[in-house]
Amino acid sequence: MQVIIASLTDFTEHSLLSVQARRKTKVLTSRHRHIFWKDKLRTEVGILLTEIMLLNMGIHENELNTLTRNTYGKPFLPGATIDFNISHSGDLVAAVCSPFKHVGIDLEQNRTIDISAYESIFHPNEWFLLNSTNSERIFFEIWTKKESLLKAKGLGFQTDLMKINVFDEAETQYHFHSIPIPDYTCHICSTFPLQEVELSYFSTEHELLYETV
Repeated sequence: MQVIIASLTDFTEHSLLSVQARRKTKVLTSRHRHIFWKDKLRTEVGILLTEIMLLNMGIHENELNTLTRNTYGKPFLPGATIDFNISHSGDLVAAVCSPFKHVGIDLEQNRTIDISAYESIFHPNEWFLLNSTNSERIFFEIWTKKESLLKAKGLGFQTDLMKINVFDEAETQYHFHSIPIPDYTCHICSTFPLQEVELSYFSTEHELLYETV
């Protein structure tokens, strides 16, 4: 399992053109029209990171143009067991790639929030824990697990989030792995337990810097 993280602070507005030029496929072009260049950059960098991982896993460059989306908008490679996913928050973009379906990733920048406004999306057991701790750390742990699960399943937010208890892996039949990132909360969700993950930091100067988490 491979994860690549990139910081948008490494890029400039001019870098957007460079990133677009490096991309191998136009299939994953965003379905949304971006007003601000930084929003466009998040999308382009996420796609570039995905392409890098797929090529590293042996996918031929020509195969990248067969990439398509399911009915919920999740990109996939037809006929392949490889699965991948992208998330972004704050100044970071994260992408994950797995040789086995299914995988999802969610990244959230830690910040102050009004937890009471989110009761409708939490399972009763999750909400009880949140009320007991009133912890924003727990909030972002649950949130990133919940969203990474939906992304691993390839579903949108049509699912009733209140029915999902991320602390019951026997019920969800999925497994979670935390990626430690200062000032952020990040979780991977997959159909099998993960002992370790190859984490890479993308740098415009040094390309990829590796470590294991």
